Amino acid sequence: MSSVSSPRPGRPRSASAAPKAMRAALDLALEGGLPHATVERISAVSGVAKSTLYRRWPNAPAIVMDAFFEEVGPMIAYDMQLPIHDNFCQSVGALVEALERAARAVAAGAARQFG
Repeated sequence: MSSVSSPRPGRPRSASAAPKAMRAALDLALEGGLPHATVERISAVSGVAKSTLYRRWPNAPAIVMDAFFEEVGPMIAYDMQLPIHDNFCQSVGALVEALERAARAVAAGAARQFG
């Protein structure tokens, strides 16, 4: 019996769809606050079909969160040169700083949108 699986039916997933969608989602959230980043707007700005977005994420906030973590991931990466305690403190500190910056940026975007 062969262990080779047959290819999935339909068109293969676009490797560029997720990064385009996440960039658009984050830009929209920063521009007008989280309510501004809707699936419809993310689709329109990124050029990624809504059906593709819903296949990968359950809703717009999930896209924004993935985009945020993609962006801050390098800032909170594990440093093999540091002791565990120092590494943990540095990573948590960087995450807190990133969350504070993001919260200020999203709040500023919301203020511009609804202010």
